[in-house]
Amino acid sequence: MKTTLDSSALAEIAARLEPDHLEHARLYPGDSRLRQPVHTLYGGAQLFRADSAAKMGRMALTAIDELRA
Repeated sequence: MKTTLDSSALAEIAARLEPDHLEHARLYPGDSRLRQPVHTLYGGAQLFRADSAAKMGRMALTAIDELRA
């Protein structure tokens, strides 16, 4: 029993799907490669407050200042 597709069958399937792949890539290009976050902050929902982002931003700036000193 043959359990894999031969290369000609795969090529035909890929050719049929290519227009849809290109359209998907056009509609959903993904994240820019120019700037990406370096870190992700994980915390429980019980820790989140209205000022959480601002507080973490201040902490990050303080850490950068300490590195420069």
